[in-house]
Amino acid sequence: MHPNQQAATNQLDLQARGVNEMEQPNPTFDPTKPAIWDIVIEDMRLRDRVGRVRYGTPLQPNNGRDTLRDAYEEGLDLVVYLRQAIWERDKLAMETISKAVRDGF
Repeated sequence: MHPNQQAATNQLDLQARGVNEMEQPNPTFDPTKPAIWDIVIEDMRLRDRVGRVRYGTPLQPNNGRDTLRDAYEEGLDLVVYLRQAIWERDKLAMETISKAVRDGF
């Protein structure tokens, strides 16, 4: 198969599975909205506090756990949650479009 045909086939396969590879626009700036980095840093501080309360100690190296396994399993959970959110967002968009078409826009 020619490389261009393979690329087109791969794109169709991704689209059939609900994966959209469209390019993203550059982000816009709105001074009335919070910086996401600030939110993430606060989330990290909260997670640290939760961990200290739950386990009685901060997360430290060589703590007896398999760090790579823990991170890998957390990553798998993250991928599942992300895919769920994409599917739900896209399904809602398709339902909204279908309703608009049925209602004659």
